[in-house]
Amino acid sequence: MQQDEETDWTAIVASVDNGDEPQGYIHITPAIVAILSLKDCEEQLKRAGDEKLRLAQAMKSAHLAVQAALTAALAGSMNIGAHPEKLRISKLAHYQDGTGERPDDDRVLAFKGLLKRAMSAPLEWTHEPLTLSEHEEQLLERLCFLRDGIEHPKQSHWGIEIAYILEPLPVAARTAVTLLEVVVHHLEPGELDQLEQLAAQIETHCDNMQEAL
Repeated sequence: MQQDEETDWTAIVASVDNGDEPQGYIHITPAIVAILSLKDCEEQLKRAGDEKLRLAQAMKSAHLAVQAALTAALAGSMNIGAHPEKLRISKLAHYQDGTGERPDDDRVLAFKGLLKRAMSAPLEWTHEPLTLSEHEEQLLERLCFLRDGIEHPKQSHWGIEIAYILEPLPVAARTAVTLLEVVVHHLEPGELDQLEQLAAQIETHCDNMQEAL
């Protein structure tokens, strides 16, 4: 229902900063999306032994976990690091000069652009770029292709080898956790350890399913 009174965003932001959940709202950040997606990937894999189609949801969640974690790690203290370059420069100029209106655009790079930027320059919080082997990068690109096929169904049948789906999932989980470590100051105490265990569980599920093929 639409309300006539104006939303008190100051109170909402203050509530979030205090660790509270604003009444009537859910609090979403890239890091939260990444964590939820990792948990969903593990849950789908756990149930995929009896329902193979759950692998489609698992690969979607694995890809989203990496994409959201890339956004979180790149954002930086000014929340502009994941923007396309022209928008990033425009917002930076606004913040530095303090003149004109802030650009009203929250677009971020597409997956491949996020990955390239994270690997090509030091991340603000760690002063190091994301490091992946050539094979790991190829597997993440495969996952991007797979997710696109699920998110945007074509007018055809599509058969995907189970092994082809399983191979990139552990890489995606480890990469997402590595990126979330960059923003560990935004996580709950002990949460990073739990995420590392979750990535290990995802790898174990994939290994077990590979052996059963």
